[in-house]
Amino acid sequence: MANLFDIFSKTAEKVIGDIDLTPAMIYLFDAVNANALPALASQFDVEGFKGWDLAITEKQKRELLKTVMEIKSHLGTPFAIKRSLAAIGFSKVTIQEGIGTSDGMFYDGVSLYDGSIKYGGFDWSAFTVTIKTKYSVLVSNETKELVTNLILYYKNARSKLVNVIYQEDSLFYYDGTLIHNGSINY
Repeated sequence: MANLFDIFSKTAEKVIGDIDLTPAMIYLFDAVNANALPALASQFDVEGFKGWDLAITEKQKRELLKTVMEIKSHLGTPFAIKRSLAAIGFSKVTIQEGIGTSDGMFYDGVSLYDGSIKYGGFDWSAFTVTIKTKYSVLVSNETKELVTNLILYYKNARSKLVNVIYQEDSLFYYDGTLIHNGSINY
């Protein structure tokens, strides 16, 4: 008597042996059809300011989906903020926690006081995020608002975001690819 498993295996191989099952494996984010990406973003709750609106290219969207479980498992930590920003293209992020006098922050009259930093006191729950980017002046106001909302979502509940600073990364040089189209406020 023949083994039923062997018979089933041979029959299944004849029936579906030539069918490419890769598109059906939707959690292989590098291989899934691009049309399925918005539905996956909804399923994993990264729509809107949570990363999807900031992911411009298809590659960034796939990267966000690949890292969403890692990000969500570290929700409320600096790692979640840095990893979510890295997935959408901001890979050089510094988070400074515990803003105050213990960090040597005294008002010395050199800088213009704009109210974004509390001088003369220590606030352990306050933090700033510094993002180094190729062209910091070209980060639109809409993008800045989305990034701030993303940080507020992924931070822990007790921490207070003081400021998001965009800095030019000195390692980038102008390559002639920028064209002013009027969409950025200078």
